[in-house]
Amino acid sequence: MGKLAESLAVVPSTNRCRVATIIDTLDVEDRDAFFDACRKVKAASPRDRSAGYPFTEMWLIKALRAQGFTVSKESMSRHMRRECGCEFA
Repeated sequence: MGKLAESLAVVPSTNRCRVATIIDTLDVEDRDAFFDACRKVKAASPRDRSAGYPFTEMWLIKALRAQGFTVSKESMSRHMRRECGCEFA
């Protein structure tokens, strides 16, 4: 078998996004707080965001990073737009 064929024969173990792997590590209280924060971010209209609405993706990312989690703006954005493929989006 060729090198490419060998690489393609390996089935990826998961299609879960980075945000989902973080969610998996949270206890019930923190998970509920995370989902509540996501709802606040999703509820903001473009007008709210331009008017200084405090609940933004960056706010959520900074809160996660402050707790030691590694998450990029791109990962969070894909997750919030439901483009990541995980069941939590």
